[in-house]
Amino acid sequence: MTTRKDPERRPTVLDLLPGVREYIYPVGRLDYDSEGLLLLTNDGDLAARLLHPSTRSNASTTHACAACPTTAALDGCGAAVVIGGRRTASASVRLVETGLGAREDQSLVSIALHEGRTRQVRDMCEAIGTLCG
Repeated sequence: MTTRKDPERRPTVLDLLPGVREYIYPVGRLDYDSEGLLLLTNDGDLAARLLHPSTRSNASTTHACAACPTTAALDGCGAAVVIGGRRTASASVRLVETGLGAREDQSLVSIALHEGRTRQVRDMCEAIGTLCG
């Protein structure tokens, strides 16, 4: 999990760095049930510049989906959704590959977010009835 300290005492990204004595800043975030690439730095100014909305570029992620979404579903997933009472910015969504390995019913979808809200990708996929992880 991308946090320095978890109130539920679950492992965090910093637990992967035993013996590192410098203050480490995670750039971006992953929740407990997510996995992916994460940038870590000991440069607080760099982390602030990378995370500030005025300098942020699109965050592009790839997700395995438990279904093969239609073109209409992909368009719906990219549309703005309401999270916590606020509408998100629309996202760019495209199908990368279908039939992952032996699972013909799975697909790989690329999602480029213009903002990053908690559980945004999951909520986008739920909005169209497709489970992505």
